[in-house]
Amino acid sequence: MDFPPEIWEHIFRNCSGSELLQFRLVCHRWKDIVLGSPSLRGRLSVRFRADNTRSGFTPANLPPVTTASFCKFEKLEVGGWWPQFGRNMESLIFHSCQMSVGEMFYLLRHCPRLKRIEMGYVGFRDGPADNNFKLESLEELSVLLIYSCSENPVVFDQFGPIFPRLKSFSLCLACNWKASDILSLSKFIQAVQGTLQILQLPPDIDQFDSLVKSDRLHLKQADFSALCIAVQHMPQLKRLIAVLGGSSLTRPTFLHKLSSSVKSAQLRTTKVPLDLRTQVSPSLREFRLISGDIRHGIEHLTTWTHLEQLILQSCNLSRCPVPSGAQRFSVLKYLALNNCEMSPEMLEFVLGRHPLLEGVTIFDSRELTVDAIVNLLWRSPKLEQVTLHFCPGVAETTGEEIMESYFEKYNLDGGSRNVEIAVKNDFD
Repeated sequence: MDFPPEIWEHIFRNCSGSELLQFRLVCHRWKDIVLGSPSLRGRLSVRFRADNTRSGFTPANLPPVTTASFCKFEKLEVGGWWPQFGRNMESLIFHSCQMSVGEMFYLLRHCPRLKRIEMGYVGFRDGPADNNFKLESLEELSVLLIYSCSENPVVFDQFGPIFPRLKSFSLCLACNWKASDILSLSKFIQAVQGTLQILQLPPDIDQFDSLVKSDRLHLKQADFSALCIAVQHMPQLKRLIAVLGGSSLTRPTFLHKLSSSVKSAQLRTTKVPLDLRTQVSPSLREFRLISGDIRHGIEHLTTWTHLEQLILQSCNLSRCPVPSGAQRFSVLKYLALNNCEMSPEMLEFVLGRHPLLEGVTIFDSRELTVDAIVNLLWRSPKLEQVTLHFCPGVAETTGEEIMESYFEKYNLDGGSRNVEIAVKNDFD
């Protein structure tokens, strides 16, 4: 029975790549199904290990896979069989391998469709290499560790010319690197900076000062180390959108190093505990924090100099101490709290001390009460608009009733102030 490709893809959806390789041997029909589907064929891979591969080997009956990995080769060499096999390759993986620079470029030259390279614990022996070719499809280079010694120099700069469309580069560790190795990395990043969008570097930022020459970076995502470098040398940047990962307490000091052209910044974190006791660029006017686990510095965040708009979205402040004692007033004009977790005491602090505030939006706050809004109105005399969405503590009241409570608590004449308060319990 003939099924469309989508049905076969669904039937084999839970099969591993090795199982698909076995299925293609069942009959010609199944072979055509597996190899004829880009989705299924893309899950096929071949792994070469030094412990079961003799020197100068010539593998037979290799399937037309798009991914190949090499593991534990002390002297990786391939032969004349590679050009035919590599022509459909889209992903190459190297783990615990040593090879000459020339051998690496021989491998790459014969993979014109290559999209991704992954290296883990790789060392290169120096020597002649022909890099007079380009991999137009390569977009990602992920490196766990390239180690450096007298026999194994870091050769990043030789890769730059052959990756004209590289979008993502990550380097996790730099082990025993010398000044010449740092320079090699710098030359590589300078060569690919025109297309690079994602950059991740090791945490030891001090040794990468030479990267400041990369003045044409157009990053969409970078880790903390890369951000500290990039934000200082992007004079045309007007808005920064950054994603931080990790598990250790992080202070986003790069916000202080933003160029004067940056007016807006958005920071998204993935389970990163944040210490916000840092300064920010005086040019910054808008700041959005998404999924922030704030451990310290809420008093700094709410009173950053010149910050006019602050949006906290899906942030956790339950482990951040509530500041005590006198605090500075902010210059905020707009504040939004969307689905944030905090104690009633922290909410009271966050909503206080904003005399210039003109607009407030609060979404899904279980701690919010009518009295908290009344106090906000008193502390923010310029407030004109308040939107409360899915807040159980005020769900049964109206904007008019909140204003009446405000007038009554502070003994004011009814109608002496007009604030638009919207209490919403649906998505309209």
